[in-house]
Amino acid sequence: QKFFEKVEESGLESEGIFRLSGCTAKVKQYREELDAKFNADKFKWDRMCHREAAVMLKAFFRELPTSLFPVEYIPAFITLIERGPHIKVQFQALHLMIMALPDANRDTAQALMTFFNKVIANESKNRMSIWNIS
Repeated sequence: QKFFEKVEESGLESEGIFRLSGCTAKVKQYREELDAKFNADKFKWDRMCHREAAVMLKAFFRELPTSLFPVEYIPAFITLIERGPHIKVQFQALHLMIMALPDANRDTAQALMTFFNKVIANESKNRMSIWNIS
């Protein structure tokens, strides 16, 4: 949530929000500080710019110990998209499948999709379309 908030503060209108990286040395420093201070809530978020937050947000999802959408769900998602008779039925089935995810996965996916909607809503300024996000 903190990474989402940091990007939302000043980065939603920034072109290249996920294509341009922040300062590598700062990102490394922030990672070390977060590892040491996050649980104590002593990390100084105001020092981080939106580009570094975006880099760290991408790294967070890339480095999750398990996929946000567990591997055993993937065949069902693919079948749903390939064989769903109507778009309305596909959305209903997709909704049910997402509701069946473990709570942490479902809540994280919801936060991520809400954030992506905000990014896409600023497409005219940040040039991040639904295709770029996907």
